[in-house]
Amino acid sequence: RYAFINQGWDMMVVPAANLPPNLAALYRIHELGGYDSLLHHDTVAMLRDVNGNKDPAPPENGNMMFVKRQATREAIADAGASWVVVPEPMNARSGEPINQVFQAVPGPGRASVNGQPAKVISETFSSVEVEATGPGKLVLRDRMMPGWSASVDGAQTALPDGRWRELDLSQGSHKVLYHYQPPGFKSFLIVGMFGLLLAILATFVTSKPDE
Repeated sequence: RYAFINQGWDMMVVPAANLPPNLAALYRIHELGGYDSLLHHDTVAMLRDVNGNKDPAPPENGNMMFVKRQATREAIADAGASWVVVPEPMNARSGEPINQVFQAVPGPGRASVNGQPAKVISETFSSVEVEATGPGKLVLRDRMMPGWSASVDGAQTALPDGRWRELDLSQGSHKVLYHYQPPGFKSFLIVGMFGLLLAILATFVTSKPDE
């Protein structure tokens, strides 16, 4: 996960920023920032904490959620980022693009057990698979929201409410699969199938035999 440091988004001059929030998602890159209309409200609160209790949005655009220069490395690491991308000052005369400096951030990373890194081995838009060694608490620093479930070595396990997806692991190596299904999806399928059957039945009932 990356923290792209952005300070503002001026509408009249070239902004002193790395890239707009959510653009990294096109390249399947995890980042801390985003748009508040696409983020859980707790994530916006987390970004405020990362920024030293400052508004993560620039004055020019209240919908953008930035990681700003006042954010500390400790706060960025606690949010699960392993890299921070800092823009160097732009050459105002030549208008040259901002150079970007990639800096490693010591910390537990996106996934860890007792503060030691765990390995994310695969993921899709609706699942994340992690290899981890217990005993201890596995913390995947992705937002915990309704619809997420988890299994450890194929056995379902509970995910408690909280900021992150956390679960307890027993001794030994484990494969943990986090899976997302929209809340109410099964009920939607049942109601949809019932409606389809009614439509088919109504077609047969109302149809007339050929004369």
